[in-house]
Amino acid sequence: MSEFLRFYGSHQIIPVHQDITDFGDHLARRRWLYRTLGVNRLAFRGASVLEIGPGTGDNGLVYPYLGVSKVTFIEGNAASVATVRDKNAQGLYGDVPVEIVESDFNAVDGLSGAFDIVICEGVIPGQDDPARSVRKVLDFATPGGVVVMTATCYTSMLAEILRRAMRFWQCGTGDPFEEQTAKLARFFAPDLAGLPGMKRLPADWVLDNIQFPFPRNMVFPLQNHLKAVGEDAVVLGTSPSMTVDWRWYKQIDRASEARNDRAAAALALLQPHLIDYRIDAFSPRIGAVTDEIEALAEDVFHAHFDAWSVDGNRDQGIRKVCDLAGRINALIEMEFPQTSKAIKAYRRCFSNPSNPDFRALDDGFREWFGRGQQYIALEKV
Repeated sequence: MSEFLRFYGSHQIIPVHQDITDFGDHLARRRWLYRTLGVNRLAFRGASVLEIGPGTGDNGLVYPYLGVSKVTFIEGNAASVATVRDKNAQGLYGDVPVEIVESDFNAVDGLSGAFDIVICEGVIPGQDDPARSVRKVLDFATPGGVVVMTATCYTSMLAEILRRAMRFWQCGTGDPFEEQTAKLARFFAPDLAGLPGMKRLPADWVLDNIQFPFPRNMVFPLQNHLKAVGEDAVVLGTSPSMTVDWRWYKQIDRASEARNDRAAAALALLQPHLIDYRIDAFSPRIGAVTDEIEALAEDVFHAHFDAWSVDGNRDQGIRKVCDLAGRINALIEMEFPQTSKAIKAYRRCFSNPSNPDFRALDDGFREWFGRGQQYIALEKV
């Protein structure tokens, strides 16, 4: 069982609540995502779809509009299973036949090669063995089928990690869990209000990004997904779009058709740009320090536990976090000025950890979010 299932089950949480009052916008976003990944609408028409970890089942509401033939949900969280069953009983999945399997997907047998399309969002990072879980997800797809998964890296999570380190400056270590969550939701509400397209409720965002006890293997980058699948799948696309292959199609032979090394190289070159969702232009120079930025962001991740944990040394942890963030700032300051401004505001806030000035966060930090998770679509060979 993954840390996610343990956490959600212990607190009876249904993850990924979304505001989909305007369902037309929700449908447009999902279609755009799939299109960006290289999975057009015709790929769904008549397809058998497996969705792993559907949460509230809201993303699955688009399947009737995409023309799928049947949907299977695998969900190990009992509260989520109940919600998806309720939606199905209300007929919200239309005439599409729905099967719900209550289980950790890693433990499901008998469905090898059974599905045309497999959707697995927000699930792989944090698994006990992420590479093995990637292989398991791929195994559910039929040859020629499509698999969509999500990934994270330390660089893309940096802004959220810095927010996590502020946890016990906003609530007491002895406060009841629900009270902690409510206080944190109020504090971070201004940050989330400025994030374009944010459809999750602040309390739900807090549960997943602040309260959830991140395991040490919380990160599993896109490149690691490619390493895990080897030559058993090829990249169709990513979101954001990060892969470029200049080879002429006549150069391809059987030996090179399923190789993903060009895609992996492109992903590594562009990875630093994931530090801030507002970055929309390629910076050639920053690719030279990809590994250095990621390594420092990883150090921030491990250092933040001292500030985040109930039994940690809060002041010592935040000092180390701020020092490491300053070293990242030195690498990105010229290329990403908005991100630099945010990091400087955070460090000013905690210049005196015993008496932080949270007003400093209003000068550029609250608007900053990383790219969080990235999507990748693969065709099973």
